[in-house]
Amino acid sequence: MGVVPARDYTTGAAAYDVEQAVLDRLRGAKLCPLLTKDVMPNGWSETCSADRVTADEVWAMVEDETHHGTDVYAPRAGARPRAAVLFDADAGAEEMRARGYEPLVPYPGRTNATWPSRCTTCGHEGRPAFNAVRNGGQGCRICRTRAAQAKRAAATAPKAVEVMRAADSEPLEPYHTSQTPWRCRCTTCGRETTPIYSNVHNGGNRCRFCSSSV
Repeated sequence: MGVVPARDYTTGAAAYDVEQAVLDRLRGAKLCPLLTKDVMPNGWSETCSADRVTADEVWAMVEDETHHGTDVYAPRAGARPRAAVLFDADAGAEEMRARGYEPLVPYPGRTNATWPSRCTTCGHEGRPAFNAVRNGGQGCRICRTRAAQAKRAAATAPKAVEVMRAADSEPLEPYHTSQTPWRCRCTTCGRETTPIYSNVHNGGNRCRFCSSSV
């Protein structure tokens, strides 16, 4: 493939808007994506077959979106400005906040550089990259872990309650994890105890009070 055309825009946001509009067209025509994440980890969702759409056809979409979109994006005259000048640091910080991050330091100078920030949901301090956050690929690690744990707990809870009741332990609080002490009331002696679900499930200790009196 030869060199494809290129165009400079006055702001990175303008170029991003046009890019996303063209990708929407390709996806709407079921031309994109072609590759999978296993084949191309970065950028796979923006691939399409050259047998089904040519570079000239894609460029025609770029031109059309540039001149006839909701906003008309005029190409920049003169030399290409540095990326650091194009990026609006204040707007970037606001976008980070809108996506759940509070920046702890000023903009690091590059959109793909790590930007120390605090998750506004759980308070965890991490180092996400602006590009990853904007593209939805880098959420808070702690929040993701908690969400996955909550999903697993919700799926396991009904069976766990049945197992505990069959072992003469009535749960007094929701199920958390298989290794978390679970506050229950023994239906034999009436005392509160905190058995471990995995132990009970595997036939281990149930009520420590009843066990000690045997």
